[in-house]
Amino acid sequence: MKAKVINSTLFRDQVVKILAFSDLHGNIEVLKLLKKRIEGESFDYMLIAGDLTNAYSLENEEILQHMEEIFSVLESFEIPYYFVWGLPFRELKLELLFMEGLRRKDSKEGVIGKEIVRLISSLKFGRLLRMDKPIKLGEYWLTSSPKIVSENTILMIHTYRKLVPEALLHLEGHVHYGQRVFNYLNLGFLYKDDLHGSKPLIGCYWIIDLKGSHFDATLVDLGGNLKRLQCPRHPDEGTFYIPYFWRKCPVCDDPDNALIKGL
Repeated sequence: MKAKVINSTLFRDQVVKILAFSDLHGNIEVLKLLKKRIEGESFDYMLIAGDLTNAYSLENEEILQHMEEIFSVLESFEIPYYFVWGLPFRELKLELLFMEGLRRKDSKEGVIGKEIVRLISSLKFGRLLRMDKPIKLGEYWLTSSPKIVSENTILMIHTYRKLVPEALLHLEGHVHYGQRVFNYLNLGFLYKDDLHGSKPLIGCYWIIDLKGSHFDATLVDLGGNLKRLQCPRHPDEGTFYIPYFWRKCPVCDDPDNALIKGL
């Protein structure tokens, strides 16, 4: 199955090349598929906008092993990568264990948490992006806080659902469809599971090129399951990348999905 490029906007000179995705939901085989698909390509960084795991469905004792398996594959990419936690109902268990580990608690949860902290601290290529600690990426800054942005900042947060025009680039996930409007990219999903009775699907990843104050973004439909849509009823919402069987744009389906309603 060949990956399908369904959106590209080009500029002349590439400076920084980024591989970006969101919402893996713990599917290690799809992560391996991504690695195989990008063989021979070169990236400066990899950005992951949350819901990397399926910690919500696991017992505390299983979460550490699950994370070790995921990070083992991520480390094998040999690309510096940065990630944020996902939605509370997906990764709250994981985040609470991590915080218990930081507090060095001797409870059962604290012991597991310390192992999670140890695992994340031992990563050679990976780093957790904390909301209060921006990270320098060459001439750019990477942050998870909408309050810490500037014209050379990449804002990556799992879900915020408000435009942040002050940032150079704004990356999100969570909604399980891709969207591009102004400086905003919703990265969609790399793998959508069957939670809430939805159909499991392999989704997409993005290739982002940064040059000065400009960016180029290309969505690659890894599973061949998406279609590009510019809704005539909601043209201000930009371009959507939705599962092939959806009959409506996300805003037609639910007006609360409108991204620019507050502008």
